[in-house]
Amino acid sequence: MVKAYENVEQVDYPNPKLAELVQCPYGYYAELRESRPVHRLPSGDYVISRYEDCIEVVNRPEDFSNRFGPAIPGFAEASGVDLESGLDAEIDPWPSPLNDSPHHTKKRALLLALVRRDRMVSYSAMIQGVVDQLIDKFAHRGIVEFRSEFAEHLPALVILKVFGVPDKDEALIRSWMSKFQGHAFRHSSALQQKEQIEAVTMAKEYFARALTGRVSAPREDFLSDLVQAKLSRDGTLHMHALLSEIIVGYQAAIHNTVNMIVNTMYLLLRHPDQMARVCAEPSMLQNAIEEALRVASPVQWIQRIAARDIEMHGVTIPKGSLILLHFGSANHDSTKFSEPEEFRITRPNIHAHLAFGYGGHKCLGMPLARLEARIAFESLFSRLKNFRFAEGKSEVRYLYSPNKRALEALHVQFDPA
Repeated sequence: MVKAYENVEQVDYPNPKLAELVQCPYGYYAELRESRPVHRLPSGDYVISRYEDCIEVVNRPEDFSNRFGPAIPGFAEASGVDLESGLDAEIDPWPSPLNDSPHHTKKRALLLALVRRDRMVSYSAMIQGVVDQLIDKFAHRGIVEFRSEFAEHLPALVILKVFGVPDKDEALIRSWMSKFQGHAFRHSSALQQKEQIEAVTMAKEYFARALTGRVSAPREDFLSDLVQAKLSRDGTLHMHALLSEIIVGYQAAIHNTVNMIVNTMYLLLRHPDQMARVCAEPSMLQNAIEEALRVASPVQWIQRIAARDIEMHGVTIPKGSLILLHFGSANHDSTKFSEPEEFRITRPNIHAHLAFGYGGHKCLGMPLARLEARIAFESLFSRLKNFRFAEGKSEVRYLYSPNKRALEALHVQFDPA
């Protein structure tokens, strides 16, 4: 039974109740969906919590704009956006996830090469190699802290190989990307905001050198393809714009995939009958990953900004208001998912979740994240067996975060296969 929270009017981001709320938010979400589907927080933000309402908002970009960045102090600098270099009609400085069409469409078209069919085929062997190397490090021990020893390294190592970053720089870049707060930047502490801006500054310098080198000496990597495609299409590099795309995309490729993998393992451990079925029927693995994405969406909400005064469910959202589009709540909406608190890998509409977003802004890296997770669990379940919580470690804690569903740690025991 999920816990219902009293005095939900007082729950805000950040808020002393947040530390408690992140451990079990679903009672609060249910309260919002039932009686406050458009809920104004004390901060002035509006929370949209129902599934169909989230779909409606995404489908109305003319009213609910993705271009919320200019309304958040410091967010441009924290996202690698150079406003001084990019205020012109030709190329907008804000990256595609934080933009509307036509700029979003034009920018996204270049990035789609990341998940081009031939590239996805080539990624499999590389991902398999990374997964095997990671498992080799703990397979003999019979126990692993799954987040820090496996999940945190896999997407970081994969994306650096995709981008053509030297292996020796993995820890450095991962340390920068770990500072990102994503859409929750303005709800973070002053120290966290400062650390993110400093990390982005160093990352921009690093990737600027990498991009410049690939102009004259292309390699067999995505950064080279991106540079050459940009020059071929537009005749100029627009370095400032490419840097913000790379930095925002790079951190998303790490954070969201880490939490997807950890949450999937946790939910399978919590439901040993379904773990057993996945191990006996590998064809059910993708269902388990999708259901974990629904139950424990790595990103709980993203933002929009009201482009005009808008009325929903009798509530007027004033122009310029920031909106928290709550996919984490929508994925537990009982009007869309029967018994939504249940983790059920045979769910008939298992792909209907919004964990990767919806519509034109659906996560571009989604195919790569799914591929990493599938290869990871196929390898874990074929090389090891009898997965279970480490003795005395079945109780878990979630990271203090306004919009991420992320376990602090996950201690797992297993036997050799």
